[in-house]
Amino acid sequence: MRRTVSLWRGIPLLIVIIAAAIAGMAWAVSSPIGSSPDEDFHLASIWCPPPVETSGCKVQTDAQGVTSVTLIARVVAAPACYAFHPDTSGSCIWAVPADKLVSDSRFDRGEYPGGFYRVMHIFASNDPYASVYAIRAFNLALAICLGAALVLAATRPTRRIIAYAVASTYVPMGMFIIPSANPSSWAVMGLTATAFALHSYWLATTRPRLIANGVLAAVGVIMAVSARGDAALYVVLTAVAITVLHYRRVRGHALRAILPAVLAVVGGVVARTSSQTTSALSTGLGTGTAGGWRLLFSNLVNLPYVVLGNQGLGNLGWLDTPLPSLVSVGMIMVTSFLLMAGLSRLSWVKALVAGGGVLVLMALPLFILQVSHYFVGQGMQPRYLLPLLPVISLVVLTGYRPDQAVRLSPLFAWFSWGLVSAANSVALMVNIRRYTTGMDGPTWPGQLVEWWTPGAPGPMVTWIVGSLAFAVAAWMVVRLSSGPDPVAITAELDQRSIEPTSATASGEVVAAEPTTGDDTAAEDVRSATPTEPTGIRPH
Repeated sequence: MRRTVSLWRGIPLLIVIIAAAIAGMAWAVSSPIGSSPDEDFHLASIWCPPPVETSGCKVQTDAQGVTSVTLIARVVAAPACYAFHPDTSGSCIWAVPADKLVSDSRFDRGEYPGGFYRVMHIFASNDPYASVYAIRAFNLALAICLGAALVLAATRPTRRIIAYAVASTYVPMGMFIIPSANPSSWAVMGLTATAFALHSYWLATTRPRLIANGVLAAVGVIMAVSARGDAALYVVLTAVAITVLHYRRVRGHALRAILPAVLAVVGGVVARTSSQTTSALSTGLGTGTAGGWRLLFSNLVNLPYVVLGNQGLGNLGWLDTPLPSLVSVGMIMVTSFLLMAGLSRLSWVKALVAGGGVLVLMALPLFILQVSHYFVGQGMQPRYLLPLLPVISLVVLTGYRPDQAVRLSPLFAWFSWGLVSAANSVALMVNIRRYTTGMDGPTWPGQLVEWWTPGAPGPMVTWIVGSLAFAVAAWMVVRLSSGPDPVAITAELDQRSIEPTSATASGEVVAAEPTTGDDTAAEDVRSATPTEPTGIRPH
């Protein structure tokens, strides 16, 4: 009987996994090869991974000392015909000869860690189009597997935080980047896995759960440091932030601190040896000519574009696919709901960690822009900061204690679900339109189609099915917002350790929710204490 109940409980997760796969594949087939930023560089690095001399590619150096590799033209030349030309559809890629070879000097010479390129090289073939879609499907499958593992290894309040954080930070940029051939895909996935696995790692009280989350954290770090140098730096910040958030558990489980310390060291070493990171922090992203107080003031007042660009303020593709304001307004509203709900339940340590995260999120791009002598909108792309957003959301959405989680009222949960689902649907529609007809074509997908992914369902079907599938997956926001969390602690402990209720910004009175699910309740009874009072380069 118990096994039957467990199987029934697994059905919602299975439905979400299937829906997420369909929604992600809709994004994966909605754009042609080379559509993510600087993908010509990344594809050349995938076909000829570092060290390039041992990659199997033909390498030559000209009289000026410029090294290049010989590649199939379709690997690197496809985006050149439509990038930065929003009215040009993706149909121009078919004009690139299938058997033509070209010399290309835009590839990774050690600026990036290189692990992402070497793994993706497995899919490289003489058919670049098929290879790129295989890469996109693989990265999507990897994201779904990681997400499912994080959910299974977490308690119910932490699962709610996962649903809230992903829904509010992954749309639309994350939905576009994760099923792509861009190393930012692994940076986002890796940091998300690292943060939530470390959070569950500190809450675990049984050996299997402890080991499972430790392994997930290590996998996340490996992915992040293999993809981008700045992601390696974020690993250090994440390991420190999550450990400080759980400082009470650290005092009672000092040996557990070894894992986050090792992960932080790995991230630090990779970040220090990555020229992508060191050059961005020392010399910036380029050689702009602006400077002085005018530059500083302009960047300060326009900084929200960089910080919130992943929520729809920024453009998709090669920054040439503008999104309607419905996307950005809806996503910023959802982010605001969750931010205010989280800030209504502050302990001093949560305020310290969250405040530090927000400071990094704002100070880092401002510093790089100033060093680069660039204005906001030049060089510093919002996607560089995307890996940090789920980490900050995790911290903000905990309760007075790390084992608690804020909860939206049913009304606001349904409202947030509607806004996120609508934003994803509109963004997907615009992305399909951008490549099927160009931005000057018909609004609705499927009319006057000039380009489409061979073998995939038509544009209209892809949009409708992808939108509905995402709405089903996002339903977890509502499902996890309703129903009580299991409680297995005594009434005496409730009176001692739970803060008084307080009204959240969403209008709901939220009581502290002790983590009791699974294996944490017993230790809560033994060790709970009263709560504290309520403080790069452009690729």
